[in-house]
Amino acid sequence: MKDIRFDKILFIITEPHMVSSLEGMIKLCEKYSVDFYLFRLPYKQLKKRERIAKGPNYLKTIKKETGKIPVRYLNDSVIVYSCAEGFEFSNRNSWMPQLYNCRQVCIMHGFTRITLVPSKELFRKIINFCSSKILGIKVFGAGFGANIVDYIIVYSSLNKKFLIDNFSWKPNNVIISGKLLKYPLLTSIPGRKDNTKKCIFLLQDLVSADIISDHNSYQEILLQIIDDISPYFDEILIRKHPKMSYEDLNLLINKEKISFSNNPKIEDDLNTGINLAISFFSTALIDASLYDIPVMAIKIEQIPEIEYIRFNKVIKLDEINTELAKGITSDYIINPQYFDCSDNAEESFKKLLI
Repeated sequence: MKDIRFDKILFIITEPHMVSSLEGMIKLCEKYSVDFYLFRLPYKQLKKRERIAKGPNYLKTIKKETGKIPVRYLNDSVIVYSCAEGFEFSNRNSWMPQLYNCRQVCIMHGFTRITLVPSKELFRKIINFCSSKILGIKVFGAGFGANIVDYIIVYSSLNKKFLIDNFSWKPNNVIISGKLLKYPLLTSIPGRKDNTKKCIFLLQDLVSADIISDHNSYQEILLQIIDDISPYFDEILIRKHPKMSYEDLNLLINKEKISFSNNPKIEDDLNTGINLAISFFSTALIDASLYDIPVMAIKIEQIPEIEYIRFNKVIKLDEINTELAKGITSDYIINPQYFDCSDNAEESFKKLLI
């Protein structure tokens, strides 16, 4: 490419599964011969209460590992972080090496907040202030958008407005490009096989997220959903969240009609004749929708209402059977205002380099 300021990109992958959101930029690096390096943090999942005791040493381990990053990527480079929130990203000043003449970019990974709860934000700030003074770390992280870097890439104009209104991001530094963040999907979308009766259940790790108390309670909810959808499908493909283990799903193993996905990429599952994708509020429903697969969000009482505003079809737990009996209709989609599919992936990528 001509007239570029930066010709190197260092990708920082804070959690293993987040590499999927970077695949578009990686493909464009290869297309335009932009030198890049992938650095994966030695990720360890810590619950909030564990971060007080284990967080400082965990961040020291990360800092030690960053010594393996080739020095040339710490100078005159674009640094792309695989998310814009979370414990690791919010504490990056404690482990990230010194950068010289670099541009820092973070990306939106998954659905994020579009409103602030003042009481929750105040509590977060108080805890982080105290933990920073005592432990030298932010126990809660700062939340999506609160850590301002040079650029951020988001799904939609609603995300952009949220960042500008609440965290004083400059409009030119917020790039809207759903297509860049879902580039691999949008460049090779197959046709859907309508003569099959196959459903995919996209699981979320609601236990680690402290939404549901334990895995057995979670599985009871999953079993209820599976029992309700089973009469309408010949096969139910379970795709677990990367943070979950099969041990967390032991009650589902021998359930009739169930199979478990071993595919590393979600597109490998979506291209198998899926008729319906269900989840709670997973971003993976975007992936299914991009494959022209109807999507259903399951409403359970433990999940706040705000998480469901992105979906046209939200079904309460006790209404699944009744709803499916009516048939799958054209309104089983992601609300378009929450995901911008404009054809601007390459333009957005180039903006990071000039």
